[in-house]
Amino acid sequence: MAVAHLPTDSTELVFPTLQRYSDGHEDAWIEPVTDDVPEPENPAPVLTVAPAPPSATAPSTAIPATSEAADPSMPSEASQSSEEDSNTGTIVLLVVLVALVAIGAGMWLWRGRRRA
Repeated sequence: MAVAHLPTDSTELVFPTLQRYSDGHEDAWIEPVTDDVPEPENPAPVLTVAPAPPSATAPSTAIPATSEAADPSMPSEASQSSEEDSNTGTIVLLVVLVALVAIGAGMWLWRGRRRA
């Protein structure tokens, strides 16, 4: 995840997170830590940052913030759809090959019976 500008009034960034599993189950790590609930059951992840030194300058090109964090261990929707397309292509190829083998075997049997 890229952030264009970090907040100047806080040293903690909270990232409410939805964790989805392949079986459809979902865990919501979205509960904030408050004075009333210091240890929630599913707390949102918190990143503590140090303030920038006074001599630091802002980068000349800002990177726009994205709506979802990129997790290298989890495939993105784009890679999932391309993987599904790849699987579909493999299935179609196998069906065509099986059909060609069946047609060839049928022709071979038909010619054998015709000769007899």
